[in-house]
Amino acid sequence: MKVNGRRIFRILRRFLLWTAASLLLLVLLSALLLYLFQDKLEQKLISRLNKQLVTEIEVKNIDFTLFKNFPYITADFQEVKAKDATPKKEDYLLQAHEVLLEFNLFDLIWGEYTIQRLQINRGEINLRVYGDGTDNYHFWKADTLQTADSSDFRFDLQRIKLVETSISYINIPSGQQYSFMFTNAKAAGRFSEKEFAVDLKGTFRVNRMLIGEINYLAGSILTIDALMEANTETDTYVFSKGEIGIGEVFLELLGTIIWSDAVHSVNMQAQSPEVPVKDFISLIPAQYAGYAESFSKEGSISVKAELKGLVNDHQQPALNVGFELENGRIEQPKTGVALSNLKANGTLII
Repeated sequence: MKVNGRRIFRILRRFLLWTAASLLLLVLLSALLLYLFQDKLEQKLISRLNKQLVTEIEVKNIDFTLFKNFPYITADFQEVKAKDATPKKEDYLLQAHEVLLEFNLFDLIWGEYTIQRLQINRGEINLRVYGDGTDNYHFWKADTLQTADSSDFRFDLQRIKLVETSISYINIPSGQQYSFMFTNAKAAGRFSEKEFAVDLKGTFRVNRMLIGEINYLAGSILTIDALMEANTETDTYVFSKGEIGIGEVFLELLGTIIWSDAVHSVNMQAQSPEVPVKDFISLIPAQYAGYAESFSKEGSISVKAELKGLVNDHQQPALNVGFELENGRIEQPKTGVALSNLKANGTLII
């Protein structure tokens, strides 16, 4: 039986043309519906947000677009400011050039809108815990999560993305201050569930990581690729697999964080089988590494670090860094004194 190549080509061409025409028709129909119902969509979304939020939001403009992140339809909030979720609302919890809320293309056709993705571009998020234990970031009315009817917007976030966005956290009672600039970072998971897995990926710079009087990793560029299991009923977050890069050093990351109303605790471990000595020393806070700056350093070192303990007004987690040096060499250039073939192990407790 001979196969007619021309006939097969015609059938394939018709199929491709039909598929392309169908997709084009779907896009044009969606664009038309978006144009006709944009004002209605805007009113519904604003109404929904007003029901959900306990803070005030200022927005310069809202645009709905089909093409920013196709096949998702994007509600583009421009020049956004959200005030603190406190009675006085004295400062801003969020300021951003853009906040994008995205829902599926087919939602527009069926008239049921589920926000699945959130993206913040060129933003600034400021989280605060005040002296009396209250905070400025509980802005979401948890009891309204499931109150939307079938024709309204509802939230089922599955991806959160930060682009050129900073996050700062200041806890006055515990003396903690953190500030990070996220170049490009995303978290993917079913955030509306009580238990869910989160895939974390991103790059960010540590501006400040102040615990007590010690500033950790200031100015360092970090990358993260990790899987976290979250339980919002117990406020427990377990890192079951992950890698964090700090400059040229890459560490395997595991552990558990509990951050509930009753207790804040950290039990995290990081390890790397082989790190150049100079890179290892660059991770140590300046208060502890200053004495080694005048020496030239060679060799490799394996590292096992643990951050463990309670976080409250009176306690901070202890950082234990175990290390094992192989083929080490240190030299004081001014005196010419050098030690070679060094082998050592120890623990640094901070």
